[in-house]
Amino acid sequence: MHSPVLIGASGGSGTRVMRDVLAAAGFYMGYDTLGTGDSVELADFFDRQVAPVLAATRRLDYELDQVPAALRDRVRHDLEATLASYLQHHSGIGGAWGLKGPRTLFMLPFFHEQLPELVFVQMIRDGRDMALSGNQGQLRRYHQPLHGETLPQDLAVPAARLWAKANLEAEDWCRRHIPGRHFLLRYEDLCGDPRRTLGALFEFLGARLPPDLLGRMAGAIKPSAGIGRWRQIDPAKARAIAEAAAPALARFGYR
Repeated sequence: MHSPVLIGASGGSGTRVMRDVLAAAGFYMGYDTLGTGDSVELADFFDRQVAPVLAATRRLDYELDQVPAALRDRVRHDLEATLASYLQHHSGIGGAWGLKGPRTLFMLPFFHEQLPELVFVQMIRDGRDMALSGNQGQLRRYHQPLHGETLPQDLAVPAARLWAKANLEAEDWCRRHIPGRHFLLRYEDLCGDPRRTLGALFEFLGARLPPDLLGRMAGAIKPSAGIGRWRQIDPAKARAIAEAAAPALARFGYR
């Protein structure tokens, strides 16, 4: 298989836009997809396997030998079958392909074992905005496995905490295991200067695009109205969110 490009993120970070960009550039990005652009096969795999792995490891930056053997073998076999199903409609043998699945963020060690040459595009969006998003599916699914506690009624601070933990630990894993094959893409940069940001991404991927195609892709990027929404809320709540996300906000350049 050609080295794939995996797109992962906290839910709501703009991965659907990136899937569309890669598809427009000629990457095979799946055949049977949901409205979010996620493939049916991968969504089902994540539904089955992410929570048990997180309950066993309590983190994203883990090694496979830290996963109980029976669970590790089950996930391996499931992922192998899932990837085979995903690629069965890929007609461009040896051609560029990728997959968009935000929850790859939680399963990088397993994907890397089966796809050792993978490139990972980690999309990230300001955790203060993410804490106020209506898209809290990952939080509702994985807070308890990761932290061993139930969610409070107000989700904002736990959402900021999960955003920080997930993105910091995923980047830590990437730095050790796939140096030079990890691209951190901030959603705000993509919206603020789409041509430059996409140009940098495709240069990183080694894919040269005609300037007119790059221009059309850049022109199709529409910033979310939710950018900066954390500035509009009660200052005390904004401070609590920022404190929960502080280490990641600092590392990823959010002021």
